[in-house]
Amino acid sequence: MIQRFLFAILGIVAILVFISKTDVYGAEAEGIGYHYYGPDISENHSCKFAQLKAEEDAIIKATGETVSAQDWKVCSDPECVLKEYRWTDLNGMILYSEIISKEITQLFGQDVCQVKIVAEVMHIERDPSFSATIELRTNMYNIGDHLLINIDPSQKMYVYVFSWNDAELNQVNVHKVFPNSYETEVIKEQTMIPSSDYELIMTYPSNYTGDWLDEYLYVIMSKRKLKFSNGYKFDQFNQLLLRLDPYDTNVEIIGITIAK
Repeated sequence: MIQRFLFAILGIVAILVFISKTDVYGAEAEGIGYHYYGPDISENHSCKFAQLKAEEDAIIKATGETVSAQDWKVCSDPECVLKEYRWTDLNGMILYSEIISKEITQLFGQDVCQVKIVAEVMHIERDPSFSATIELRTNMYNIGDHLLINIDPSQKMYVYVFSWNDAELNQVNVHKVFPNSYETEVIKEQTMIPSSDYELIMTYPSNYTGDWLDEYLYVIMSKRKLKFSNGYKFDQFNQLLLRLDPYDTNVEIIGITIAK
């Protein structure tokens, strides 16, 4: 949950994606994805997650490589594998995808949405010369604590920071917190976010009553200026990430826990 102006809320698991373009031509691949469907998630939302997983599956099949993966749980049950969304550091990007089939079926005794797609995938390689060191003082916060993000870039870059938590899964819950009215997206040297003109303060989303909350900070670094909306639904945002130009763009995701 984010509030901007003098105060902004963030929460923040960390994977660094270094990728670069090697070929302007794509290879066709099919992908399949499953996601839990039940009383606490709509069919449409379940199938959106299944589509994201199918697109990742298509990239893996087209490139034959997976660098690393991280599961973002979207439920409180530690055994709910089918309710997780995995962000995967892949050596490819989706150029185009089309849904072949979509149905509610069963997997491991649970109802799931199954989505099959065909996609055009471009193989990519990582670019170690374009990177940044991103550091937080801690990954554990209490409500009211201040967040400071230190970014040390390898070269001039355009930086965009978004935050997400699963407490508002069916709403616009990915919010842009940097750049903002106080700072631009251009970073040329080691920089502390926020500047002295405003603060980032940890808090809970409205109507959230849990004892702790996991949140995630997405740091998008680009060689060129990008255009983003101020907010996205989670599935829309992740589809956007799968389509970023990998030659120009790196993504780091950092997770934190906010407690009462």
